[in-house]
Amino acid sequence: MEGLLLVEDPIGVGSDAKAHDVLVAIYRNPKMPLHMRMRAAIAAIPFESPKLAVTAVVTDESLAVKLDRAWTRTRRAKIIDARPIDPPKKEPPKIEIKPHLPHVPDKRYRW
Repeated sequence: MEGLLLVEDPIGVGSDAKAHDVLVAIYRNPKMPLHMRMRAAIAAIPFESPKLAVTAVVTDESLAVKLDRAWTRTRRAKIIDARPIDPPKKEPPKIEIKPHLPHVPDKRYRW
């Protein structure tokens, strides 16, 4: 095959390697530039660490059973017959009316 240029494989994975294998080989290779290793590590994270999942607690009780139990709890509850207490009536404050003070002429402006 003349004219074909054989390129050396810088990361050392074979032609049958999967995409994840290539990413792992890139971010583990210290000869690769840091930005390329970081991008490969970011792309490989979802396949290497499990994601958090939602878990639910499932019981064999139906909704009707839960509602009946809540209904009986409310019927057993003691009802407090509370009536509001009227606040004591306050007398309005007494206003003291004082006579006017005698007028004292202001002597500051006299000459």
